[in-house]
Amino acid sequence: MKKIFLTIFVLALWFNVFSQQADSKLYDIYTIDQIEHYRKINPKSIDYLNFYVNNVAMVATIPDKPFNHQQLFKIDQKTGENISDEITEADLIDFNPYLYNCKSKNEKYSYYIAGDTGKMIIMRSTQEMARRYRQYQKNNK
Repeated sequence: MKKIFLTIFVLALWFNVFSQQADSKLYDIYTIDQIEHYRKINPKSIDYLNFYVNNVAMVATIPDKPFNHQQLFKIDQKTGENISDEITEADLIDFNPYLYNCKSKNEKYSYYIAGDTGKMIIMRSTQEMARRYRQYQKNNK
């Protein structure tokens, strides 16, 4: 009985590690082949990419006081060129930072005005994301 339970546990663990599903937002910028390649090289890379795409950006109301910011643009996925600054509130629902010109800075948050929505995107720093991912891993062992 112990052997059966242990076998089921090991198979479930193995299936979980190697079947890590990529968030649908990742398919906006990576091909299926690229995602499979990342999964084969390092299965945890998909876990990090999923975490990143869902946690790096925050949507907030623009404050009344002045602050350093950039304009948010949709970008062409092939060239990286800015293609549109027409951002709607619908664009901010389930926001995918990979589709826009927003970037994380190493030590500081960065801020982007989202068109005429009255909203802004706050990008967490790469240091903050690393800290949050370590905590996420610790909490999900």
